[in-house]
Amino acid sequence: MSIVSFAATQMESLLDVYLSAYLSEEAFARVWPLSKASLPAWGGFLGLLMVTWVFNFIVIKKPDAIKRDEEKRGKFYHEMMKAVLTYSSKEELKSEEERKRPEASRVYKLLWDDVHKVRTTKYGIAKNDKVNVQMEALLQRLLVHELKKAVKYTTEANKDPDNNNNNNNNAPDPDADA
Repeated sequence: MSIVSFAATQMESLLDVYLSAYLSEEAFARVWPLSKASLPAWGGFLGLLMVTWVFNFIVIKKPDAIKRDEEKRGKFYHEMMKAVLTYSSKEELKSEEERKRPEASRVYKLLWDDVHKVRTTKYGIAKNDKVNVQMEALLQRLLVHELKKAVKYTTEANKDPDNNNNNNNNAPDPDADA
């Protein structure tokens, strides 16, 4: 006896016991077993199930609580962006040696929400908003500055203080045996 036929017989016996008091044999035959006679009932049930699924997962909009949370996050990000821009503009007035720029990674986190993996413009900040545009420009300037600094330090670290470029002819070549 296969698993399917075993399950069908078990289901029939369970349905007979529990539903016999509520359904007549004729009404029960319209639902079980699966046949041409039960097709309209099952089609109606599956259609209703599909409509319910579509309504719950496609038609329903965001709940108000999520909308309020996104508005709150948008205001927070916008205020933080303003604070960073104010700080950055004050630092630009100082000399290069005294200037302390914000880190590019922190500015980036104000433009990109790592938790939800979305741009912070999703929280109601317009892409062409003055503060957002200035933050993007600040990020570009900071990235250029940090990359130039990294290249400078890398170049300095690779220079030999004796100016012989670490060429020691007396040292054995580690790749000679390979």
